[in-house]
Amino acid sequence: AGLMPDGSEELADVLNSGGSWIKDRDEKGADKFVRAIEHRCGKTGIGRAVVKKHWFADLAGPWSGPLAKEREAANR
Repeated sequence: AGLMPDGSEELADVLNSGGSWIKDRDEKGADKFVRAIEHRCGKTGIGRAVVKKHWFADLAGPWSGPLAKEREAANR
């Protein structure tokens, strides 16, 4: 995520997904992801949802959407 461009929906999706994975184990660490979304990509669709809640959005994006479809296909 550090190398991804600010303001991109892909970055928002990667940070949202990564933070969502750790939020139940490490709330302080997850909050760093929230702050990164708010600072680096708060004007994206996912970013606006995160800013509104100040927590992770239950949204699929351009990065997580295809991954979810691959996992679903693999589990059939």
